[in-house]
Amino acid sequence: MTPRFGIRLVALFASVGFACDGSDPGGGASFDGSGVKFDAPNGSRSLDAGARPDVRRPDAIAFDLRPDRPPPPLNMNARLLMKGRAELVGGGLSSCSNQAPASGNGDRWCGFSLPAAKLGDAELWVINVTKAMISAVKCDGTDANCVRLTDKLWTGRPDVGPVHPFSHRFDGDTLIYYSGAPSTNDLYSGPIYAWRPGWKQGRAIISGGTREKGVTCSGHFRAEVAVCIVNITPETAVQTQFDLYAGRISDSDQTLTRIARITPSLVNSTASQWRSGFSRDGQYFAYSTGGTTAAQRETLNVIKVDDIGKTEFTEVGRGRSRWQIALDGKHWYYLSNYNYSTEGDPKGTLLMADFPSGDNETTLAANVGAFLLLNDGSEKDLGVALFSNVSQGKGKFQLLKDVSKPDVLTKVVDNIGSASLSRDLRYTYFSKDFDDATDLSDAYVAKNDGSGASCVLQKDLTTDQYGTPFLEKANMVLWADRIDSAIGVGEGWYTDPATCAPRRKFANGVDFWYPVRDEGLIYSDEGDGETATLRYAEIPDGKAFPTQGGIKVQEQIGRVFSLLLPSYQVGLFSLSLGVPNLDGLYGVTFPFANPTARDGGAPDGPAVAIDALSPPAIDAAAPAVDVAVPAPDVVSTGDI
Repeated sequence: MTPRFGIRLVALFASVGFACDGSDPGGGASFDGSGVKFDAPNGSRSLDAGARPDVRRPDAIAFDLRPDRPPPPLNMNARLLMKGRAELVGGGLSSCSNQAPASGNGDRWCGFSLPAAKLGDAELWVINVTKAMISAVKCDGTDANCVRLTDKLWTGRPDVGPVHPFSHRFDGDTLIYYSGAPSTNDLYSGPIYAWRPGWKQGRAIISGGTREKGVTCSGHFRAEVAVCIVNITPETAVQTQFDLYAGRISDSDQTLTRIARITPSLVNSTASQWRSGFSRDGQYFAYSTGGTTAAQRETLNVIKVDDIGKTEFTEVGRGRSRWQIALDGKHWYYLSNYNYSTEGDPKGTLLMADFPSGDNETTLAANVGAFLLLNDGSEKDLGVALFSNVSQGKGKFQLLKDVSKPDVLTKVVDNIGSASLSRDLRYTYFSKDFDDATDLSDAYVAKNDGSGASCVLQKDLTTDQYGTPFLEKANMVLWADRIDSAIGVGEGWYTDPATCAPRRKFANGVDFWYPVRDEGLIYSDEGDGETATLRYAEIPDGKAFPTQGGIKVQEQIGRVFSLLLPSYQVGLFSLSLGVPNLDGLYGVTFPFANPTARDGGAPDGPAVAIDALSPPAIDAAAPAVDVAVPAPDVVSTGDI
């Protein structure tokens, strides 16, 4: 791949907010062409200023026993689900079906790969973990609770687009997977498949024939719909374009419908001028695209999903950029007269209009570089967080809590580059500066009450987020510090966000963490870039780790591990160390209560985030096209 093509692809995918609502407080399955969101298992969807690359995305995952390390003892409570060199696909919550309520009978299924009979090939299997945690399930083709979907699983790891094993993932209860194309490290081009619990086999939603070369797809977090990028222009083309496909999926041979030819950016520009997505209920599909010249303004179009291929789209308006659909499905939010800046000073006018008609347009704020819809885990429209007056990738961060009173803005903090809001909306975790060489930043916490009060977590550019920064009730804030960028692990720290004191370390080599509401934390420690130690900590008051620290579950697990929603009571990990009587896929239980289920596939964890230089992360419950595992929703004040 030439450097020039690489630049074009980053412009196409870099913030591909391929969302099917859920994690995106705007709630839609949305592609947005301004940056690349990979399925890296880093637990943090940060669209930082400048669309920084994910330094923790592993280029390869090793599965051989290190000579200086003996095999670990096996947790006596771990249950062997599949013997052999199994590797979970997806990452975090996306390795397993996560729709809430679950489809079918409510059982949770997880995906994993195995070496195929032909050397160099891989198989993809799905296993009913609900059943397998109770009684033995056979993965030999005779048991309906363990199904082989393909023996030609794509295992490429290119720099952009889908990447194995993370891109084979569950969006809600829909497993999207890639199979049939050569497993090179070039951008994927071939058939794309979907599978849901109850289906006897996977179905091609993009055929991969001469007229349909699929690049990447995403499903919805609770509706049986999907959207895909297909037929991207070759690297020799002056203008990058591709076909957008969308529609319902079913247990039949029906593929998705071609929607439009998309021009994601102008020639020699990395500024995104497109987006697509479903409404939160999956009943509507919308897309926008600009043309080949600046005079052809980005135009927003919408249609009922059941009318796709039967009637024409309705044009909502021209000059509509960075749009999102309100959580309650009653309004559009978008920027008009957006400048598509690549110089760190994006701006447009934030408007609101009726959904889906676009009528009753109302101006909310001027000089807005980026915005995010506030989300407390409910489906209420709570207003927006926004960056205004952005310059050199930094801006004024404000909250508009009542859209009926656009003149009443709460200033949180000035001159910052990224921000993540706690789920209860009381606090903002933010960064002022970033190290372009390491992609690391400083770290602060601000109160969202308009007092202007903030405190320091770390002034040096040594931090990152490896999960959502707040527990659900925001009595604890977490961050990673003193990071070894070569392997992507660092020290795990936490404190009280009200005072940023006392600061305490909970891990020496944290890799990923997942808050369990306000009850605890599940995380990997002692990471070496290849393996890690799985741990959990019960935090009953939501404020501090117990004095004994976290409980060790298993050493030397594969870097990707998974948790079952909505309870987090079951976790999956693999051991692939070259030890025949030890290697396998295991399940283990955690002592957390079973809560009232939220949207399972919607990564609406305890934080909402906004960032200063990229467009809104619209990667709802359906993770962005090859997006990271559930974590804070992110936006930024600029375009890439």
